[in-house]
Amino acid sequence: MQAPTRTDLSNWLVHFVHDRNPENDPSQFFVGDIPDRDYMPVPIGFKKSGEPMFTDWDSYEEHYGTLEPDAPAISVLQNIVRQGFLRAGWSFRDQKATIYGPWPVVCFTEMPFYALLDYARTRSNDGLVSTYGIALLRSELFAAGARPVIYGLSTAHKEADGADPYAGKGFRCLAQSCALGLEEQYRYVATRLTGSRPIDWTHEREWRWPLAEPDQWVPGLPVWLNHEKQTFSQVVVFVNTGEEVDQILGQLKLLHDRSSNQFDSSVDRALAARARVISLEELREFANLETVRFDELPFHQLKKIPRVKASDAVKQKVASALAEAARVAEAAGRKALATANRTKYGNIADVCGRADVITYETGTEVTAALLELKVAEANDDGYILRGLDLPFLDQALCIAEASAIAAAEYLTQTLGQKFYDRSRVD
Repeated sequence: MQAPTRTDLSNWLVHFVHDRNPENDPSQFFVGDIPDRDYMPVPIGFKKSGEPMFTDWDSYEEHYGTLEPDAPAISVLQNIVRQGFLRAGWSFRDQKATIYGPWPVVCFTEMPFYALLDYARTRSNDGLVSTYGIALLRSELFAAGARPVIYGLSTAHKEADGADPYAGKGFRCLAQSCALGLEEQYRYVATRLTGSRPIDWTHEREWRWPLAEPDQWVPGLPVWLNHEKQTFSQVVVFVNTGEEVDQILGQLKLLHDRSSNQFDSSVDRALAARARVISLEELREFANLETVRFDELPFHQLKKIPRVKASDAVKQKVASALAEAARVAEAAGRKALATANRTKYGNIADVCGRADVITYETGTEVTAALLELKVAEANDDGYILRGLDLPFLDQALCIAEASAIAAAEYLTQTLGQKFYDRSRVD
């Protein structure tokens, strides 16, 4: 007789993505006695001596982006895809780290999908759980170093302080008498099932992946990035709406086309192409959300980034449009140069700067042609036209903008796809 299927088990682990909460964001409240580290006040880990560890990154903003402290879950998810990894953290609550030991972690749950969705709905008001997430195979996460948490101890809970050998080796550490080594303390979750103030998180069935090598090239778990120690064969991203599916697919396409993230870390382009994205809207059409399991999803029906190849005719049309756009841009720039406001010394009254033309559409034949012709370069949010020969007529920003605006308008009209100017001050 065949054993019955266990509906409470899954081969997948899920990382929840939730709204950011400024009250739990250490960049909003953490103050450390760390000289010359104003831009990154939170250590990425701790050395055996207890000394905080940092990386040699140039700036916090450059490498972590500029997400608002209260950014919604979908923005956080887009940023994860853009960067290609899940950032490890200390899970601050009430300005106090809840992760023990010297290493930050990435958290997952092995709850079956239907239970996870119900749990997310139940806790939707506290901002700690949402119906946005990333699922990875449990066996592959285990191979990468993830482990199930340890709920409670056989000994009494006691935190290291004073002369305890574990004191100061992390934001919080258990005392040596608890018999849980520093290397395993990231797995500990305080648990008390009796008494007037019980602590019970066992229903979360949590796993954690530790950043046990804090000097590695990204501060978290590489998902879509090439790494010799962590490789994943499948990724499923889930969101709420069909519109959000398109947004995530667009970010995946950009990551794929860029071939590296903003850290210049190499992207696993094959995995980005295989990643599946689904919305709960779409899931309701072919599954019962009260019983659905990740293992039973029709993966062949889930969306992935489209494979688009430009025809020779479209490539020729794009090449011709770019050549004409360059002439239009020069005419507009010269007109702006002739009519620009000037100082009494004859200089244009404007700051120095430059401007580019960019398109944000990812899955079109026109964009495919730009890439195949090697005249566009993918970045975090779109495709910059590096092969458009915009004229340099003056270092003033207004002149560069006039050229870029004219070129973008011409390309939009000619190619039937939106192009925009994007400028910056030098």
